[in-house]
Amino acid sequence: MEKPNTKPNGKVIAYFQMDKNKKRVLDSKESYESCAKSAFELADDYYKMATSLVRIHPMSLMELAVISTLALSCELFIKAILLNNQIEITRTHKLNALFNMLPSNVKAEIKKNHPCSNIRIEHFELNLKEVKNAFPILRYGYEYSSMACNVVFIAELANTLAQFCNQFFKKATSD
Repeated sequence: MEKPNTKPNGKVIAYFQMDKNKKRVLDSKESYESCAKSAFELADDYYKMATSLVRIHPMSLMELAVISTLALSCELFIKAILLNNQIEITRTHKLNALFNMLPSNVKAEIKKNHPCSNIRIEHFELNLKEVKNAFPILRYGYEYSSMACNVVFIAELANTLAQFCNQFFKKATSD
């Protein structure tokens, strides 16, 4: 079977018209793991970018660009976990829907490690539901006359997912 985006001679084909580039075919454990690793690396890049800005300018956590980037990293971290578990994911940005697709033991581990510094632990799912569309809403923040969300919950979720994924994917690459 020919690999997507390759010529018969094995050379990679890529297009400047971005929507012409072929998507990965997820048809084996290896293809899922490769895609999961790519999703993790992208999530980690977004997470590091946002958190480095917050370290330099702590009030930037209140900026829509920073919190939407953290929300996107949450989405990609969860998708990386799902892909690594060979769970087919739908095209959604809904954090709660993606979280609910995770294996029970992973959900429990993430929930256990989320600091919940400004909520009670029994309100974790409620807060996840309230910020479920954080990325798609915040990236179009200019369309709203006002907005409120639990930015601390999103930032802590991103941190918890980053730690979980870093531990898992770093361990997987050292095996």
